[in-house]
Amino acid sequence: SSLRAAVRAESYSSGNGSQIYPSLAATLDLFKLAGMKAGGITSARLHASWSRAGGEVNPLLLRSILAQSGSQPTSLSLGSSLSPEVTSVLELGGEFGLLRNRASLDLTAYNERTSDVVLGIPGSASGAVVASNVGAISNKGVEATLTLVPLRNPRGVDWTVEGRYAKNSNTVD
Repeated sequence: SSLRAAVRAESYSSGNGSQIYPSLAATLDLFKLAGMKAGGITSARLHASWSRAGGEVNPLLLRSILAQSGSQPTSLSLGSSLSPEVTSVLELGGEFGLLRNRASLDLTAYNERTSDVVLGIPGSASGAVVASNVGAISNKGVEATLTLVPLRNPRGVDWTVEGRYAKNSNTVD
């Protein structure tokens, strides 16, 4: 079982001041915590994490805004209130081992949201493009991995079969 916390501070050269980005992560080993020994269950761990991250607007992103604007913009302006994109992520899951770890299941659910997404907005008729914070993008999903070891040889030859499932849903807010 563990608990971790971190804080990152960013100062921006564009004059947007600085930001603090925290993160937390916890793992709970149910077997060690409760001193469990259950029939065919070998291990059981739960994990959770939350983080917030961001950064200054990337100059290559601004170049791509110019390239994708459709027309030939004559200039790119940074909106006066342009702020960094910020992403928050919440993740919950568990890892379970069965039959002396010959079978294991890893499950994770996540919810990620990026706010203050930067896009190029056509400005005036002169062809100028203004980089602006325009909205948010959300990603929600689940991932599952099932691992089976039908053959385990003490001399080092193992046969492992693994299957994965993932579902992700994106929305623009």
